[in-house]
Amino acid sequence: MKISGGQDDFSQQTKHLGIELSNTFSGARSGEFGDEYFVDYNGRKRELVKHLKKGNDKDQRNCLRIYFFWDEEDQVVVIGYLPAHLRTRLT
Repeated sequence: MKISGGQDDFSQQTKHLGIELSNTFSGARSGEFGDEYFVDYNGRKRELVKHLKKGNDKDQRNCLRIYFFWDEEDQVVVIGYLPAHLRTRLT
């Protein structure tokens, strides 16, 4: 999607699969849970700013979360955590 500009195709596929793309925390809240929403990538600390999600159940068997960021320099999606929720204020 980022390389070929296939936003419409991506949106159609995620809708078909019942998956939603959304932001994780940002700004001051990004460090609220320590380094949980950060990964080391190419020698730098990077924030997992996006996640794909399906389901909203606290039972990990019934939901999916894939936390990631887009690395512009390498032109790759870097997945930092899956398959369940990271901590939030609600957990």
